[in-house]
Amino acid sequence: GNPRFPGSISLLIGDFAALFGSDSGRDLQRLAKKHSLPLAWSLGTGGISVKPHHDPHPHHHHHNPSTVTYAGNQRIFDPTISHEYTNVIVPSSAEMHFEDLWATISQVLARNPILSAANVSSWWRTLAGTQVLMAPLKDSSCEAAD
Repeated sequence: GNPRFPGSISLLIGDFAALFGSDSGRDLQRLAKKHSLPLAWSLGTGGISVKPHHDPHPHHHHHNPSTVTYAGNQRIFDPTISHEYTNVIVPSSAEMHFEDLWATISQVLARNPILSAANVSSWWRTLAGTQVLMAPLKDSSCEAAD
């Protein structure tokens, strides 16, 4: 079944290509803060659409959603929130770099709400170079079972 929110949730993960730089992304940050949850941003598909082939946007790349995999090592802690709820040590300039890129993407989204996979990939690399990457969690990652 579905986990109960917020009691059964210990981390929120936002889709970088879909939410970063947007009002919905800010809503996700507010939700994380409201419930005292750390937030990570995930590269996900990197802006490549996984919608069915009948998508009316012919310029999107398409993949079968059942065959898409997501790299677990492509997650970044949100420096504006996550340090408050975890023991993550965030570099002093991380929040500034994060907000600068947020503003850049927000300006691009204001002109065109469809981001290219190439731009998403470039922005992700820029962000990853200035932030704390989150290692994939495994059953042996911590002592607590919950």
